Amino acid sequence: MNRITFYTVFILAIATPTRVFAQISVQPGKWELTSTFKGLPFGDGGERTHTVCLTQTALQTIPEKALIEASPPPSDGADRHPSPRCDYLQVRRDGAKSSWSTSCSEPKATGSGNATVHSPQRVELHEELEVKMGFKSRQIRHDIRARRVGDCP
Repeated sequence: MNRITFYTVFILAIATPTRVFAQISVQPGKWELTSTFKGLPFGDGGERTHTVCLTQTALQTIPEKALIEASPPPSDGADRHPSPRCDYLQVRRDGAKSSWSTSCSEPKATGSGNATVHSPQRVELHEELEVKMGFKSRQIRHDIRARRVGDCP
């Protein structure tokens, strides 16, 4: 009996970190992404939506990053600024929730984010960044609603 209890505890101890750091389940396919920005020094900050095909390869490493990078920019046209290049660090997952810290260049920004996977076809993401511009800084909030709408052509 003691041997069974020891092995059960040992197996649970090994399995727990795997569950905590397990990949979130997001299905590849055609996704509709809706972005809202607050605190931007340019653009209208309104809600913007577009669709994009996301492959299994794009989603396998850090799905949160793939969804954020594929989300619509704050504006089109002449006032459109290039998207920052960001690294997603300290990604932590607990069931359907995840969180991370972000470090970006061009423009220089740091921040954090979190996501909730409601299903393999629906995810909500939130990111808060502090963008440094010379001697000033600005707080920007980026919210994304993502839903899978079908297969890619």
